[in-house]
Amino acid sequence: MTILPLSMLPVYEKDGFLFFKNKKDPVSKDDKLIVDVSKIDLTVIYMQRNNLKNVMINSSYFPVNDLSFLKKMQFMQRISIVDRNHDISPVNDLHELRQIGVEGFNGFIDFNNFPNLESLGIDWSNKLKNLENATSLKWLWLNNYKDVSFERFTNFSHLTYLYLYRPSIVSLKGIDGMISLNELNIDTASKLESIDGIEKLNHLECLYIYLAKKLNIYYPISKVISLKQLELRQTGETQSINFIKSLTHLEKVVLGFKVLDGNMSDLKGIKKVGFIDFPHYSHKMKDFQ
Repeated sequence: MTILPLSMLPVYEKDGFLFFKNKKDPVSKDDKLIVDVSKIDLTVIYMQRNNLKNVMINSSYFPVNDLSFLKKMQFMQRISIVDRNHDISPVNDLHELRQIGVEGFNGFIDFNNFPNLESLGIDWSNKLKNLENATSLKWLWLNNYKDVSFERFTNFSHLTYLYLYRPSIVSLKGIDGMISLNELNIDTASKLESIDGIEKLNHLECLYIYLAKKLNIYYPISKVISLKQLELRQTGETQSINFIKSLTHLEKVVLGFKVLDGNMSDLKGIKKVGFIDFPHYSHKMKDFQ
């Protein structure tokens, strides 16, 4: 196995500590200190002296057997746990947390412990306690969400970004409570049949739906006049795309389904257009290039 030098990795060394360059984090631009448990006391002192509150736990850099050391870091505001299958119960003692990222875990999290939580990326589990009370959230990435609707999140009025991967949702019922939502991503939603309620999202600018073959009624989108980007990839075929006509702010549209009447004229005037050419279409992709 080839070991890359630090200069080729998204990390750098400073004052004897290793940091992860935080280039893509949409919430925090602060670089993450990668925890070395073998010098945890020095780490805590260094972080407090330098007002650092953002850490990463990643055994690819420094091995971590358990998270009990977190009791020494109750000033922490942002934590990213890359390792899987840790008992993350000690995280419940970090009441100042504003951001949590976990790729897989044992134990439980009670979100009543984090009154200021703004960002969460996590796998759905019945060990997530009181998630519906995390109403200060602005950014949420949820894998394998098992509920059939959004009714659990009706009080998420501050949420601006939502990404769901492989959810079990059948409808968007309850989404009308997310009145601040700016971007909605629904990826691999094999059970999704209805997007009723989306018309209530007056601030939604970006809508992406992928792999939702049961979805074939798109009329509610016509009411989301704030939309600037729309991507519907591998969703159900529909009779017409006249729902696009009222979306006067659209800058980009990608349609990955068959339009039965073949009339693609409603795409005229949109800066970026993408779709699958079918023989009966009134316009081809080359007409928009």
